[in-house]
Amino acid sequence: MEKIFKAILTAFCELRDTMQQLVSANHRRVDANILTIEFSADIQNTIVLPKNENRIGFTVSNRSGDVMFLAFDQNNCSPQFHTYAIDSLGGVDYVPNRNPYRDIVRIYVNDITGFATITEYSYAD
Repeated sequence: MEKIFKAILTAFCELRDTMQQLVSANHRRVDANILTIEFSADIQNTIVLPKNENRIGFTVSNRSGDVMFLAFDQNNCSPQFHTYAIDSLGGVDYVPNRNPYRDIVRIYVNDITGFATITEYSYAD
């Protein structure tokens, strides 16, 4: 539980700077939704982010001892078929300026004892 609390606290601390980068020229409000995903065999090849027409990006932090995979695909995510490979105890930012990916995101993990945080940024309605 302490690891999860630290990860959430870290995400909030980094959120301010990331949010400043995401403010559009017309000053639309940006919401951040932080998800903590406990790894287990049950989450393999499952959807971690549903389709979101307002998504402008997301930040991922892998807090496990092995690589984590994300796929921008309707059906598959595996070590052989993925869009992003995220190193252990690291992270990757995905914050596009144009044409953000708004469809589902799937996950596959090698270390089922870890966890990840995903912060999804979306324009408020």
